[in-house]
Amino acid sequence: MFWTDYGDKPKIERATLAGQERTTIISNTIITRLKYPNDVLVDYTSNKIYWVDAGPNVVGTADLEGRNIKISEPIKNSRLFAVALYNNTLYITDLEMNAKSIIVIDKESLREIRRFTSSMIGSLDLFGLTLLHESRQPPGEREILLILYPFFFLLLL
Repeated sequence: MFWTDYGDKPKIERATLAGQERTTIISNTIITRLKYPNDVLVDYTSNKIYWVDAGPNVVGTADLEGRNIKISEPIKNSRLFAVALYNNTLYITDLEMNAKSIIVIDKESLREIRRFTSSMIGSLDLFGLTLLHESRQPPGEREILLILYPFFFLLLL
């Protein structure tokens, strides 16, 4: 499992599902500029992680060991919060006060493709973003997981 921590020493960590072998794989360096890493996800097809950082407003990627780090240019006028992945595209929630939106990013170049603005999605605060698809599951046997939310948000592309 992977998680973010933006306390005194911002970092991204990983451990086994039993909580063993805990290790920091991404920390605040001149390259990462890690400040407020809000969300991290695993891309099982490329064996990479992607994260969003609301401090410098960047998207980052690295391999599962925390090497081969790549950081996007800052995404202006944004406060990045949550990230989801489908195929070669990252979907990122933006909580900027007057520009609540979902930002669509190419996962290879880490460049913005499109932005769904509050006029398209309403005035909801988008704190989380979940994508349920077979391609987002690790290889092997799969169990069905049913998640019920009090409200559903559907984005058709």
